[in-house]
Amino acid sequence: MTDEPSKDLNGHGTHVASIAAGRPVKANVDGRIVYVSGVAPEANILAVKVLNKAGSGTMTQIIQGLDYVVEWHHKHPNEPLVVSMSLGSPFGSPRDPMVQKVEQLIREEHIPVVIAAGNEFVVIDTPGVAPNAITVAAVDRDMKVASFSGKGPGLSTEVKPDIAAPGVKIVAAKAGSGNGLIAMSGTSMATPHVSGVVALVLQKYGTLTPESVKLVLEKTAIPLEASTPCPHGQELASLTPTLP
Repeated sequence: MTDEPSKDLNGHGTHVASIAAGRPVKANVDGRIVYVSGVAPEANILAVKVLNKAGSGTMTQIIQGLDYVVEWHHKHPNEPLVVSMSLGSPFGSPRDPMVQKVEQLIREEHIPVVIAAGNEFVVIDTPGVAPNAITVAAVDRDMKVASFSGKGPGLSTEVKPDIAAPGVKIVAAKAGSGNGLIAMSGTSMATPHVSGVVALVLQKYGTLTPESVKLVLEKTAIPLEASTPCPHGQELASLTPTLP
């Protein structure tokens, strides 16, 4: 974790957290008065700061942050938990320590981990290459995969990304502004949409394993017919809030 104050000095974390679990606020969006809300507004955020005010950090800092989550989980074993990671680096592999730590959370701690595919157009960032993670691409309002979104297949033996969610011009909380909002784009914004849905799934079915959660998302998503087919004949799918 970083040596900076816990306050969000970059703005990225606040925006992402509010997409997952922000409380509803009234806003003027494209000339219309609407309420902007997080996907799971009754969920709580366990904020773990692993990147600095410039939005950068080290693999060690990220692993330390995940270790902190594990410690918290051991102290609160009955609290449903999902880890949301809107970060990544294009220079990694399924064998790097950060990916192995993600896999440990999923396989040994039974915590679903949702990770951004990255904004490098084709390649999938690490730790999004983690085989058992839920790796998220970005789509726009027309359900088209964003040009910047990582599209895979990635470096793992698994087909990546696993799912897509809204990630273009997403209006959410602006750090340090009270109830202010700002629009941002990226797979970072798509990821907390999925994390919020996972929180809702766990709220209703708290005993589901990470594997089952991932299956629920994939089976209830809408196929993107215009997307480029992935290896093994699979296609990207976009998240829909319709759950069993």
